[in-house]
Amino acid sequence: GLVFKALNTHLDKIVALKMIAPGLSLNEKLLNRFKTEARALARLENPHIVRISDLLEADNHWFIVMEYIEGDTLRDRLKDKRPLPLKEAIEITEQILSALQHAHSASIVHRDIKPSNILLTKDNVVKVTDFGLAKIQENSLIHTQVSAVGGTLYYMSPEQVRSLKETDHRTDIYSLGITMYQMVTGTVPFNPNQTDFDIRETIVRKPLPKPSTFNPYLPPEIDDFIMKAIEKNPDDRFQSAVEMSQELSELKEKIKDRLNQAQPDSGLAQDEPDFSNYLEIKEEFTEASVTPEIPIDKKITSEAEKEESKPEIRRSVTTTESTQFTRLTDIVKKKRFWLFGLLPVLIIILVLYLISLPRTPAASKTGTPIVKKSQLSVYTRPTEAQVLINNQLIGKSPIDSFILNEPQFTLKIVKTGFQPFDSTISLQKGQHLLLNVSLLPQPKSKPTTSAGSGPKTPSSRAVAKPMVTRLALTSNPAGAAVFINNNFIGQTPLKYNLNAGEKIRLRLEKSGYQKLQKQISVPTKETWQLNISLNPLPARLRITANQWPVQVQIDGQKKVIVNKNNNTLSVDPGKHIFVFRTPNFKAIQKELTLKKAESRSLTLSFTPLYGTLELHVLPWANILIDGQLVKKETNIKNRFKLTAGRHTLRIENPAFSFIKKTIEIKPDEVVQLKYNFNQKVETRILAFDTQNHPVFAQIFIDGTATGQYTPK
Repeated sequence: GLVFKALNTHLDKIVALKMIAPGLSLNEKLLNRFKTEARALARLENPHIVRISDLLEADNHWFIVMEYIEGDTLRDRLKDKRPLPLKEAIEITEQILSALQHAHSASIVHRDIKPSNILLTKDNVVKVTDFGLAKIQENSLIHTQVSAVGGTLYYMSPEQVRSLKETDHRTDIYSLGITMYQMVTGTVPFNPNQTDFDIRETIVRKPLPKPSTFNPYLPPEIDDFIMKAIEKNPDDRFQSAVEMSQELSELKEKIKDRLNQAQPDSGLAQDEPDFSNYLEIKEEFTEASVTPEIPIDKKITSEAEKEESKPEIRRSVTTTESTQFTRLTDIVKKKRFWLFGLLPVLIIILVLYLISLPRTPAASKTGTPIVKKSQLSVYTRPTEAQVLINNQLIGKSPIDSFILNEPQFTLKIVKTGFQPFDSTISLQKGQHLLLNVSLLPQPKSKPTTSAGSGPKTPSSRAVAKPMVTRLALTSNPAGAAVFINNNFIGQTPLKYNLNAGEKIRLRLEKSGYQKLQKQISVPTKETWQLNISLNPLPARLRITANQWPVQVQIDGQKKVIVNKNNNTLSVDPGKHIFVFRTPNFKAIQKELTLKKAESRSLTLSFTPLYGTLELHVLPWANILIDGQLVKKETNIKNRFKLTAGRHTLRIENPAFSFIKKTIEIKPDEVVQLKYNFNQKVETRILAFDTQNHPVFAQIFIDGTATGQYTPK
């Protein structure tokens, strides 16, 4: 359309009038797109979206009355191919995300986010405009022309390039990612010398270079953020503008100290970005791609040819550089003698280190390995406590590396004036247990009055409350290690004396079970029975499949989505029924019994589902499906059994033309298509100059001048 700056004489207010170019209002498709933009904008009220006042028609001319924005476009800011300051780029992105959040919440997808559609006021306020390609999701009657020329192609998502009808709000995430890429680097990640076809192939199939390839001043966090936004698979991108905005806020806080770092000196920056690194990126083709393979005229196979294919770079060495190199060489020569003198010292240190390493147990003369016995080291606070094993005194603490004949034993630690330590301990063969025990002092008893000191008062005859609580601790299962205030006191079941009323930190640990920690107060009672049940550690199920993503349903209730990069599930121990599903493939059901803390791998091989394509072409044609010729010069109705999913269909008749489209085959359904090359189709031809103004152009058909001119 055409945009005019105008004065609303009733309100004495400057507005913008957007009108369809003369002659194009007869094009019903363009007129519908124009009205779509008006309807889309009318539903939106956001400070970062251009407001619409009215949609009017006069003398067969349709125009939208819009808010007038004093400023320029983001494209104008980037026309010198220099990156914006990182802080400014993030602030602009935040405002665009605010606009997208509002539009998406109203079920409107812009589908044409690019710098030329981002207006910037003099105060650097963002205004998103041009909803001409907007898709109102609930209205299936609105179709969008997804082919594009010029700069628009750079910002199209892979799903748009593949002409997928089910593009959703995540296509705006991708386009914004490319726009942010250009803001922080000054360029888009495509070679400007490529054809439109090559650019489409790059968008759909080839990996894109990181932004730091063109701007090494960028923090690596910015690289990761932008690369996630421009992932080729929509499921791998940010799933909403809200999620992207939240991560950007966290990222901004994380790198706030680096936002004001110096940008590249504009005088040192290149006039054109260097695409040499980009051209070295290898192609990666995925099974999800529906675009046919492109023939390659020349393929470099050897490393030598790759080196020859790189442009030669020559650089003269200045006198200053040569002098600096000579000085560096002298320094290295001087330090070499110092290193030779240090070498014997390093050898001695290495020998001492090897001698100090623990040696593996030697084998017996008969060749049978010597079985290591369990050992016990006991340290107490205070020291000099008697240590008894199976009621036999083995010495006073500290005791270091006492060899045990049996892995299971009773341990007692006794010292006058302190409460005894008593526990039953089980060790594995060869295990060395280190105990650090803090003994609790015996409670002091209250003094009593002697018989000759006088009459007893009621208070002297009262029985004092117990000052010590006997803890009887059991666990389910038994054998859990018990720690009180981070000191190991034994394994369950055990009995232990505690001071009544004190607060303790109790911790229980057992292999295969979740650690239990709690802070509790010791009750004032003689015996305190405490039984604790430990929860088993969950099992881990690692899934490998020939198709991704996979939906996992557990016991008919819980549903989880796993993909190739996140393919491990945490499952409660026990017997479960798993159902695995992926689109267009048969579901797989498995009954598995998992043990606590078990790690198990499961490989899934999905069998494809099939549908039918029924195709009739007149007068005749060659039929190619997914690049393979399946019927030659056929003029009858043909039926093809195809796997469910998307396929590329090409119908060729050299006498006429060809038809190429992507078809969707659904399981157990028949898709019927019919084409007639003899059918006459009325065609309307329009031509525009580079400024998108209508022009008169002569029309040629198959190289022959028709004598007619556009519009026709």
